[in-house]
Amino acid sequence: FGGKGNVLNFNVGEGVKFALPNVFWTRLQAKYGTTFYVRDNGIDLSITNAIEAIVSCLRSEEQYCVNVPDEGQSMKSLGM
Repeated sequence: FGGKGNVLNFNVGEGVKFALPNVFWTRLQAKYGTTFYVRDNGIDLSITNAIEAIVSCLRSEEQYCVNVPDEGQSMKSLGM
């Protein structure tokens, strides 16, 4: 990572793009992949929260997301 750019980079298959369009992935990177987020929270929490957001969207009733959900119960909120 080296502190430059965005730590999150996704190669999304066509089957997933239907449920999670390109704008979702861009917003996910902007929320959890920035240098500032990683500096303040760590790369492990950045990846964990990104995965939690993806799973949350895929498990939602709509099974479709454009906006990234708020942070769930991650390791940091559990005091780890």
